[in-house]
Amino acid sequence: MNEWYTLVSKYRLERKLTWPQFALQLGVNERDLRRKDRAPSAKIVAKLRELFRDQPMPEKIQIQPTIFGSEHPEIEVSEGSSSKKASIQEAETEMIDKSEHSTLAGAKSESEPTLSEDEARRLLIPHEYMRDPIHQDIWITAFERELIDTAAFQRLRTLKQLGPTDLVYPGAVHTRFLHSVGTLHCAEQLVEVVNRNYDTYRQPHLMNVGNYQRLLIRTCALLHDLAHIPFGHTLEDEGNIRESQWKDDRRVELWLGNEKQSESAVVKQIKGFLQKSGISESKATAFVEDIRRCIVPPKETEKLDYPMNLEYPFIVDIVGNTLCADLLDYLDRDMYFCGLRERSGDRVVKYLAIVRVRRLQSTDDQRERFEQTSDGSLGKGRMVLLAYRIEREHSPGGGSKTVQKSEIKSEAIDLLRRRYALAEKVYFHRTKIAASAMLISAVANASLNWEEIFNISDEAFLSKLEASTNPRTKQLIAKYKARQLYRVLYEIRYRPRRDEEEESLDLYDKLYPDYRKPSWRAAAEKEIEEIAGFPDGSVVIYCPALGMNLKQFEMLVQNHPGDEIKPLKDILDQTRQKEMEAINERFEQLWKLLILVDPDALDVSTPSDKLSDVNKICEEVMRFSNERTDLVLKGQGRSTDDQIALRVMREYQEKHTGVIVPHDTFDKLVTASRRAERTGRIDQCRKNLEALMKSPE
Repeated sequence: MNEWYTLVSKYRLERKLTWPQFALQLGVNERDLRRKDRAPSAKIVAKLRELFRDQPMPEKIQIQPTIFGSEHPEIEVSEGSSSKKASIQEAETEMIDKSEHSTLAGAKSESEPTLSEDEARRLLIPHEYMRDPIHQDIWITAFERELIDTAAFQRLRTLKQLGPTDLVYPGAVHTRFLHSVGTLHCAEQLVEVVNRNYDTYRQPHLMNVGNYQRLLIRTCALLHDLAHIPFGHTLEDEGNIRESQWKDDRRVELWLGNEKQSESAVVKQIKGFLQKSGISESKATAFVEDIRRCIVPPKETEKLDYPMNLEYPFIVDIVGNTLCADLLDYLDRDMYFCGLRERSGDRVVKYLAIVRVRRLQSTDDQRERFEQTSDGSLGKGRMVLLAYRIEREHSPGGGSKTVQKSEIKSEAIDLLRRRYALAEKVYFHRTKIAASAMLISAVANASLNWEEIFNISDEAFLSKLEASTNPRTKQLIAKYKARQLYRVLYEIRYRPRRDEEEESLDLYDKLYPDYRKPSWRAAAEKEIEEIAGFPDGSVVIYCPALGMNLKQFEMLVQNHPGDEIKPLKDILDQTRQKEMEAINERFEQLWKLLILVDPDALDVSTPSDKLSDVNKICEEVMRFSNERTDLVLKGQGRSTDDQIALRVMREYQEKHTGVIVPHDTFDKLVTASRRAERTGRIDQCRKNLEALMKSPE
């Protein structure tokens, strides 16, 4: 075995590379490369043959048959390869002194993966195929089949990917189960692309995805939606009812466990399968920890360094960042099941690579800037869009040339445009918004045991709401299930935040924080209903998050080898930058705050005094003018205080037949309403009227 080590050292020293650099160039593990006690793997032999095909290799290399790499091959090295053993070892010592200990003082290789390459490779053997309407045949491993067959994962079959969207697009009944398996497939495709580009370009700053990282990517892609609840995006992102899936500590504990609590059923399944496959319990536990770190988003204090604070940041990039497996699957899948023809192409994907980078200091914390590095101790891998290709000459001794592919940035912008089209046509379709608003209000007013909700289907969830004792919830769900959707009465539109505009500052600094609170919306809904004299559940308020919870498209891009690596928006020319800004502005303009009303309570399509009065109530409760331009009003409408006074007087006369209320009572009640707390104005006016009618004056 020492002869082999001597041969490897000779090749390394001829190229003046440190051990980490040499291992990186070969795409192998440094520890395996420099071991003296046993022969290298078949992968190392193949890589060396490819890299040094212009030099003679040992004549006598025998690789004994193995079962999918379960054993290291036995390799015999001919005598001739070790003839200069002493001089090579002396040169090696000198190189270490001059190179490793001086120019790269303190440098070290990346930490070892949790599972060895061989252990991970055994878990990656294809087991069977699943047929998918989007990607056709998707291969899965025995380990993945074990995860798919858990009760937790099978529950995803009962959760629609697009929530209430099937009330608009009847075909949109595809599930999170299908999307999760599709994301697994897209993640595998991305791994194949970045590894192919690594092998093709052979640049020291590029990285390949090893077997363990590949296993971790596939597992995270498969499990990335495991914590979803029924109508998750509607209730969490649009309605702000709960923290979204993996931000909810309770759901993290339920599905992936944590360091302090007992293990979840999914974690037990993962560890049990790994241990049956000959992997130690400590390694299986560490693997689960790696999954948790990649799937669970960072806390507020960690966001600035995320994902560079992870061991393998590129895993987050591949699974669920911006141009990622999650996006590639849901774009095509949602379009397909909604009956929309447009499909995303894969040209932009072919230019992705894993680049070893280190973060550059920036005066603006919001702008990420990186530089490429070949040193494993200084940088980590990120997935980067290369706006170039490296083409090699095929003639003997031929070099390589860099060919610019600036058009690939236009392909990335086109992907962003398709995402906007999907958001406009599907996610925030006006009818879908009406259904979402009704569902959000029904849930906000219901008393729910969320521990039960975490484990049930869409239909079971609706049944629980239907059986609620809250009259508002019952009314809304009955209307929802019958598709008797509410109509828009009141609207606040998006406007850019400008410090010099008082209206803009009031909206975003004072009003918006209230609008996003479910408790505030519930109280405002009830107040509008009481003043207008509507039944419970006749009014709902819809206020999604600004930006519509759509991720910023911050794909990292490199224009040329050696250039700084920046987000797409910071690297575009002026024309493309304006194009991207225009798309982002259109995203922002999708935001609207709406008040919707039951058509049985108020007809918003016909001008009437009642419509004008209710519009006035909404404006006073929301503290902002109605911006719905197509609402035809009959007059300006009476003030809220006037309407409260009239309503209380009407109620009193209906209750006390024949009693005449003095004319000056109206003005006194209006004054009382103005002085009372907002939430108690009607009750206070009733008390004032009773007192006034009993007064001898």
